Amino acid sequence: MQARLQTLGWLAAQTNIKAEGRKIITMGMNSEDMSKIRKVSLCLGIGEGDWGEDSKYINVVASKNDRMRVGSNICTDYECGLFYDREATLKRASRRKENGD
Repeated sequence: MQARLQTLGWLAAQTNIKAEGRKIITMGMNSEDMSKIRKVSLCLGIGEGDWGEDSKYINVVASKNDRMRVGSNICTDYECGLFYDREATLKRASRRKENGD
């Protein structure tokens, strides 16, 4: 995404012990300096998903250009090296929509 938009990016992949096993990772659970997070255009939190072991929950923690505090479950496929498995995510989402979840 950053290459396509020709932007610079910074990745903070450290959280403190409070974030372990949580669905929503907030700024207070980050091990980085809070002032750095307040300066970014987009900050995403990646927590445990509701769809089982092969899912993650992506949450928009901070955004200067769009909505914040929204998120979605996604499916992963670590055996194939995929963090985001689009096909599996769309199947799971449509199944849940049919069931009224």
